[in-house]
Order: sequence, then C-alpha cells, then structure tokens
Amino acid sequence: MYTWFSVEDFTPLSCYGKPSNRVIALCDCGIVYRMSYTGTKDDGLWNKTESFTNNASKRVTHWMPLLLP
Repeated sequence: MYTWFSVEDFTPLSCYGKPSNRVIALCDCGIVYRMSYTGTKDDGLWNKTESFTNNASKRVTHWMPLLLP
C-alpha cells in the first residue's frame, strides 16, 4: 500500500541529473498529475506538464509512487 509523501519531508529519487521515475503529484489546488522530479530536495525541479502550467497549480505539495500493473 502506498501513502502520500510530503515534499517538505523528501522528494522522489533523482540520480546524476536524470529525472526520477514518474510519480503521482498532488498540487496545492487539489489536482493530481503524473510528473517526474530532477535534483535534490533542497535544489530540484518538478518536470511540470502543460496541464499543470495552464491550471491554478502553483506548487507540488505531496507525491506517491506511480502504481504499475
């Protein structure tokens, strides 16, 4: 079973400047997106989708691993 992780606690694993595996990201406006993360917790960047940019989303607050069949 998976649970939501706060981005204040930690972010998805990103190695050697490559994006993390795609995760489910919950944004401050309550919308959920699939995206990846590049960098470290203190110095990183969410690889935002066009939908994220076009909506009221400002930042990712929580994330969880993407469940694969």
